[in-house]
Amino acid sequence: MKIKKGLTAVGVAAALMIGMGAASHADAAGRIIVRPIVRPAFGFYYGPGPAWGYYRPWGPTYVLPAAPLTGDVKIDTKVKNEPIYVDGGYAGVTGHLKKFELKPGNHQIEIRDAVGNVIYNNTIQVIAGKTIDVKC
Repeated sequence: MKIKKGLTAVGVAAALMIGMGAASHADAAGRIIVRPIVRPAFGFYYGPGPAWGYYRPWGPTYVLPAAPLTGDVKIDTKVKNEPIYVDGGYAGVTGHLKKFELKPGNHQIEIRDAVGNVIYNNTIQVIAGKTIDVKC
């Protein structure tokens, strides 16, 4: 009798694990979701986990939006077809390059003429998720 109950319990556990694995494959078949899992932890946890093959979190799962990693720079100028340099490197030509992204921090913006003389030179501070307007 004990052996029969034990085999039944093992069979039910195996069916549940196979069902959890099939569900995770069905979820991931059409899309890739990358998200942090934030949930309260209450003491000791016992059950299927990463060592069991497939991990399916139980309980509430909250998705936190990712913070922006760059800021935008918008250049407004009357000068056309002059090279723009950002931190000493070529970025584009006025008239064509109107808005671009930069990492947060201080950056040097220069507009030069065809000979290489500096027409405009300014240091700006880029903030993540914000747009900085440069008028020259």
